[in-house]
Amino acid sequence: ERVVRPWVPQSSWGLMELCGHTVRAWSSSGVGTSIAVGLITGGGKKRETIAFDCGVLPLGEPPDAGPPAMLSAGTIFLSHAHVDHCGALVSIARARAMSGGKVTCYCPASAADGLRALRDTYARLDAGEPTCYRDPSPHGAPALDADRDPGGSARAAAARAAPGGGDGGGDACAAHDATAHSRSAGADRAGGRPQPPFNLSIVGIERPAAGAEVAVTGLGGGYSVTAFATDHRIDSLGFVVRSSARGPLLPECQELSGQELGARAKANVANYGDRVQTVEIVYTGDTTAAGLEPVAAVWQTRLLIMECTFFTGRRKSGAGSGRAPPDRAFAAARGHVHAADIVDLYDRGLFANVARLLLVHFSARYHGTVRACVQAELPGELLPKVVLALAAEGIPDGSPLGQFAPA
Repeated sequence: ERVVRPWVPQSSWGLMELCGHTVRAWSSSGVGTSIAVGLITGGGKKRETIAFDCGVLPLGEPPDAGPPAMLSAGTIFLSHAHVDHCGALVSIARARAMSGGKVTCYCPASAADGLRALRDTYARLDAGEPTCYRDPSPHGAPALDADRDPGGSARAAAARAAPGGGDGGGDACAAHDATAHSRSAGADRAGGRPQPPFNLSIVGIERPAAGAEVAVTGLGGGYSVTAFATDHRIDSLGFVVRSSARGPLLPECQELSGQELGARAKANVANYGDRVQTVEIVYTGDTTAAGLEPVAAVWQTRLLIMECTFFTGRRKSGAGSGRAPPDRAFAAARGHVHAADIVDLYDRGLFANVARLLLVHFSARYHGTVRACVQAELPGELLPKVVLALAAEGIPDGSPLGQFAPA
């Protein structure tokens, strides 16, 4: 059946509201992936914007085409350092600096030094002379379920030992002499350091053992973020966002007045049970399906943002003519998920507790046919949970073409 859809700019993206959070996603494998999420805070009256990956800086939402949603994100969680996932990092930091904003980027520890070098190079090009940064330390909390990956710890130690690569205690300007500092027209008067043209902190996160999580940071509104190891061609992480809410009123307090509850609180007597944690969002980044299976939070989350790069079915006209369609082995060898992997995970009941499944990162070979591929290859019972990020195809987020009617 032919689908006729309205024309919209190719770089536009719309707005989805999924599990109470706003989501804007632009994602095309090898081209760029940027996902901005507005977390509910302040009793639902405010939102804090965070971002997962930043490979592209799309235009704002039509018809106004205002500033991109990514520019609202002061915290970016970077799954890995492939350019289509991190290429817009400096652009975002530079644009936010125009209004005094800063960016903190959490990334795999093995990528931190390279990203700092990239930042420092752009800062020097922008300022016309050396500039200096001090990066904060990682959170430093222990892994939640297992010991940290020894390789990750070794990489982090090597990074701390490298010139200018410290973990917050070191000085990123060790390579610049005092003479260079004193020449800077924008030098900090107290320390003699040139002022960077943008405020971008890079925080490396050590890779935890398979199935474990490591604390990353807290956010406003009672949210916290952890990271887990994924399986891609280079070091990669997925991220878990949890909310924390006050527990239920204790049985003995059910009939008490507000004044009585207040008196108990002043006497340091509990009125409520333990705080309740909810897995709100999981972002997988680029990974194989096998890399996700041991992570319990992936299958407990309300919103799972998951890559699905390959399908067995139809490609856009002329794409790879004569080639055998990619199968699960093809996808796994490249560190990606195939639609058949999702079918297998569904058949084993792993999506039972997932409320919404946002699929991203489709290969460009399926441009214009993603919806048809999903409809043909995923189980019909799963489709009501599925949402497609099709902004890269010119279909705004939230469009009915990116969703499926209940079976």
